[in-house]
Formats: sequence, structure tokens, C-alpha cells
Amino acid sequence: AVLYSGTSLSEELLSQRETSLERIQENVTDYRANNGVFDAESDTSQYTSLNENNPVVPCTPDDEVTFQFSDLGTSPQFVIGNEVLHLPVDVSYDIFKPLRFGKLNISSGISRSVVLKQLEDLWCRAIEECLDIPRKDFKFYRVILLVSDLIDRITCKDFMDILLQRLEFEAALLHQESVCATYGAGLSTACVVDVGEERTHICCVEDGMSNSNTRVTLQYGGNDITRFFYYLLKKVGFPYKTCSEDSIMDAGLLQKLKEKYCHFDMTVWGVAEEEVIIPYLGQGGMKFNVHFADELVYAPMGVFYPSSFCLPEDKSLMSGQETQPVMLEDIFDEANWSTEQSQQSKGATTATSKSNCGTDSPSSASVPSEILPEATKRLQGIQAGRILALDQAVHFSIDCTASSDMKKKLYSSVLLIGGGLAFSQAATILQLRLESSLPLLFSKGSDAVEVSSNPRELNPKMVSWRGGAVLAMLDSCQELWIEHQDWELFGVRLLRERALFVW
Repeated sequence: AVLYSGTSLSEELLSQRETSLERIQENVTDYRANNGVFDAESDTSQYTSLNENNPVVPCTPDDEVTFQFSDLGTSPQFVIGNEVLHLPVDVSYDIFKPLRFGKLNISSGISRSVVLKQLEDLWCRAIEECLDIPRKDFKFYRVILLVSDLIDRITCKDFMDILLQRLEFEAALLHQESVCATYGAGLSTACVVDVGEERTHICCVEDGMSNSNTRVTLQYGGNDITRFFYYLLKKVGFPYKTCSEDSIMDAGLLQKLKEKYCHFDMTVWGVAEEEVIIPYLGQGGMKFNVHFADELVYAPMGVFYPSSFCLPEDKSLMSGQETQPVMLEDIFDEANWSTEQSQQSKGATTATSKSNCGTDSPSSASVPSEILPEATKRLQGIQAGRILALDQAVHFSIDCTASSDMKKKLYSSVLLIGGGLAFSQAATILQLRLESSLPLLFSKGSDAVEVSSNPRELNPKMVSWRGGAVLAMLDSCQELWIEHQDWELFGVRLLRERALFVW
């Protein structure tokens, strides 16, 4: 729930946001008009004045508002999870997230080893407190590790080291989030759209294998929707004037308001009055009445107009599958072999030039060039100065597949998961936008596009975890577990043999 708002926004970004907001308003109005939904253009000044004139008042004892701050009586070295969100204002902890945007949060002031140690502490404490398994009993348990499709191999190795060497689990099984999402949904082929809090990842799974050519990451997610929602609330006179997106508890409040009230249901219109209670203010909490209108729809619609998020330049770039780093411990690693060949070639060329024997210089050994996936090459050509909307990125990912038949299958099986876009009617709106821009070749039939966000009535946040549970029960995977003793003997070489994806 920590939003990390960062620096102030430039005039250009604010102008782009206002332009995007106008386009969102036009889009919502057109949808309602085309579907016969009455759309009375509400006078925003009317409920803005209601909000501004609504004072924040103390809660009465009948409200029974309780807020439990984190217990820091023993001065713990670190706190995790909800304890961080409930820290008293006067404490001096540094808030740090080991993972950001799907990668290790390594900066100039924090080394890789420190981040991995913090991740170890976080996993250990979470398992002990949430699953009630003491660390001394980890050796009796096996663990399934789900990783991003774009994760690099060195990070995979580091994660396995934490699980098998530091935490000493009995065995571990490694697989990709997108593929496990299809397992959880009961699908073999799907375009998986994973909208998280900080980033959105899209890739196509074909017959149980993630296609690296189709992987696209957009650097926006649920947190950006929350920030945009707060911007819209301030425009209509949000009565909680001291609210700050940089505050931990205020960020949590905005997150809860977004999850509770925002939606994609275009048939809901008009002004609604809701009572909001802030339990951590004052002695018994504070409450106020806020008037909501179309801000509840406009905020999540930002994923289709990403300029509304005012992304700084270092976040606006999209990314695809990156080249994998050299694994020096893996003698069969092609990148490792290429590096050695290149070094030997340079050494031979230098020796020949120094000998000056009068013969023609032999040609250096050819070094295999890194072949980037097709999606990454195409992204490099379009990403400058442009941010793909969510529906455009789905089209882009599916278009990177090889055959027309596979593209048809993927359009008819789009899987929307993650907590960043877990709003009512989200799948319906994404499906309508995909249908409106569907290539003519695939537009035949009423079921040309189908988007599902709660397969088997599962929470979109839990689909991948459900798939991991299914994976653990498959007979075909029993021989792929990496035992604690084997990892100590053979290390990362086991991942080449037993990983369920191309290593």
C-alpha cells in the first residue's frame, strides 16, 4: 500500500493527464449512449461543494472504531506485512521493499546480499506467523516457488539458495507464474494478463509453455490507479484535507477506498454519498461523508489511457524478454561458452599480432550473437515516447505468436489475473475494447474474444497460487523436485535439467 509518489509532476505530464481524463470521460459517455444507459452529465461543482463543506468530525463511541498500532514493545529489529502499515507515526523504521517492479530492489546504497537477506527474513517470518510453521520444522516441508516469466537466471539461483540452503526446506519446485495461472484456470492455452500493484505483465502460454516472444511488461499497475483515484478525489473536494499519498496509513486508506468503491460498471451513474471512517486519527477515529460520482469509473479506466498516470520517463518504457546473464557455474550455459570463446579468440588474435611472423592473420572465431525475442525487438522500435494501453499490449503480445490458428485460440482465451485490476466488470470492459480493435481476420463469430477474470470462481489474486497447488499434485512432476542435498552437491546445474521451462 506504499505508493511512492516521488517527485512533483511537470506541467507537461499534468497536461497529458488532463487530456487523458477528457478522453476517458468521452469514452464513458459514448458507451452509455450506445447502450441506452441514461447519462446525466452531473454538475461536478454541486457535489464538489458538498465535499468541501463537509467537516471531518470525531467518531462517537457507538461506532466502536478500533485501530491497533504495531506492538513495538520489544524494539524488534524489523517488522513485516501489516505491522509496517500500522506503525506509529513517531517510530524511526526505514521502509524497504526487497522486490519492486518484479525485480530485486537493488540500489546504490543497498547491495544484492542485503536485499536477499531481507527477503529471507520476510519469507521466514511470513511462514512462521501466517502458516504457524516454526523455522526448525522447515526441513520437513517442500515448497513451490513461482517466479515471473522475465526473471533472470541468477535471481532464480539466489531464490533457490534461500529456500534450500538458508531456510533448509526439504525440496523445492520452480515454475513460472503465467503457466501456473493456466493450471489454476484449467486451461492449456491462454493469453495471461497479470495486473499487479507496480507493473503489468502479459504473455501467451501455448500448450503449457510460456512463449518468450510474447512477453511484455508495462510499468504501471494498481498503485498508479490509486494515485490517479486520489487525484480525482482532490478535484472534487475530498474532505480529508491532510491526506497524503506519502503516508503509510493514508496510502492504505486510499487503497481500501479504491478496492471498495471503484468499478467498471458503466450502468452505475449519479452521485453517491458514502461514510468513510479513518480509525487512526484522534482518540476514537474520525469520520466524514464523501460524495462519489464517475471518479469511481474514471480511475480504473486509466489503464486504457496510461498518460493519465503521469509516469516519469524512467517508468514509461515497456520491456520484453531481456538477454540472460552468464552463469559461470553452469558449464553447459551457451552464454558462458560464448564468453569463453570470445576471450580465447581475443587472446589468439593478440598473440598472433605480437609474433609478427609475416603470415596472414587468421580470422577470429565467430561469437554467437544474442538473439532477442521478437517482442523485445518490436518494443524497442515503438517504445520511445509512447506507452501502450492495456488492450493495445494484449493485441501486441498475441500478434507476436507464429500462426493465425494460435492467435484465434489466444483471443478466445484471455485470462485477467492479479489484484491490480480486480474491479467489477473489468473483464467485460477489456473484452469490449479488444473486440472493437480486433483484426478482421479474427473477428468472425460471436465468441472471437473472451476474457475471464475469475475462472472457477477463484479470486484473481489467487489463480497462480491455485495452479501451484495443482502442480504439486501432478505425478509427472514428482521427479522434478530439487532436494536439499542435491542442491548442495550440484547447484544451479539442476535447474537446467529439472526446471519446467526453458532454462
